[in-house]
Amino acid sequence: AGGSGAVRLIFDTFSEANPEATVWIPAHTWPMHNPMAVRGTLKERSYPYFDQAGQCLDWAGMSATIKSEAKAGDIWLIHGICHNPTGVDLNLEQWRQAAELANEKGLIIMIDMAYQGFAEGLDEDAAGPRLVTDMCDEVILAGSTSKNFGVYRDRIGVALFQCKTPEHVELVRGNFKNHMRISISMPPAF
Repeated sequence: AGGSGAVRLIFDTFSEANPEATVWIPAHTWPMHNPMAVRGTLKERSYPYFDQAGQCLDWAGMSATIKSEAKAGDIWLIHGICHNPTGVDLNLEQWRQAAELANEKGLIIMIDMAYQGFAEGLDEDAAGPRLVTDMCDEVILAGSTSKNFGVYRDRIGVALFQCKTPEHVELVRGNFKNHMRISISMPPAF
């Protein structure tokens, strides 16, 4: 199911763990983010992302909306690199500010990393997400390796959870396994 399956399973897992949470999704985003969030029974809201006039990231609108409207426990979805559909990404300073804002507000950043290696290179494209995982106790990452491994039809992906405590790790692991078993039962052997 690749990165799409990871996103869906993350939303399902989180909607059970925190049914009052909202997932904040960029106003310009991959068209499946919104239906996946709602299907997992999460509330979803959008935040400004792309400034049409300037053809650039609307960092001021994005951060102001999250700062004023998001609440503790919400998920803040950010594309890791090669934002789909705009191609406009956060720079390293904006990633740092996003991590600070998430910590200040008690938000969990969820990074959808579908195109690692397609912008600057594998390591360079991971710099922002790595900074977030260094600065925040809790981070969720949905990754697709189908494209960058050149095995698109094999749908290879990963869901990663960085948790605050070993107890949180066990809760997430158990909940995620249940959702994965219901959704795909067993992954393919190849």
